[in-house]
Amino acid sequence: MNLSDSQILKILRDGKPQTGMPGFGGAGAAKLSEVVSYLRILQGKRSTSAVTASSASGKEVFTGKGGCSQCHMFRGLGGFIGPDLSDYSATHSVDEMRNAILSSAKRPGLRKSLAKANTQDGQQIVGLLRNEDNFSVQLQSLDGVFHLLERSNLTELTFESTPLMPDGYDSKLTKAELEQLVGYLASVKTQKGDEHAAARGSRE
Repeated sequence: MNLSDSQILKILRDGKPQTGMPGFGGAGAAKLSEVVSYLRILQGKRSTSAVTASSASGKEVFTGKGGCSQCHMFRGLGGFIGPDLSDYSATHSVDEMRNAILSSAKRPGLRKSLAKANTQDGQQIVGLLRNEDNFSVQLQSLDGVFHLLERSNLTELTFESTPLMPDGYDSKLTKAELEQLVGYLASVKTQKGDEHAAARGSRE
């Protein structure tokens, strides 16, 4: 199977009408992701035990050396500038999460950079662009404050060339630390799977 995990998820969700395969989108993203993981295990391309075992240590990487919590929220812990990663593992495989950490090109929708707005009264506001229209822009600065700026009052609006989350984590983190971090992000999926199993057991 030479398809990526996201391509397989799309087929499972939408089906392939030309072959008579129905879509299973009603099963939910988490369940479909589990199916993809199982298919990869059957192929011998994925091992979940090492990732799950390292999830506890991954929290230290998330909040410490990795610096992830400065921008990202995970299960109520962390910042708000970057996307909330609490349910990221429900729709992304272990391999996809690892690739997204290592390469900005693997982060569709997450490749945002900081904007710098200079106003006519001499102020400079640096933050993430949250909303914009023909007349105004809304920036959220790193302290969490939202700034609504009229375009007519701006002398310049520029964007940094590098994304807010740059490349280089392959040198910033050791291979073991990277696996611990991925395991921490994937721990929600494992926890939910255990909860579902327990719930099924209580009904039987």
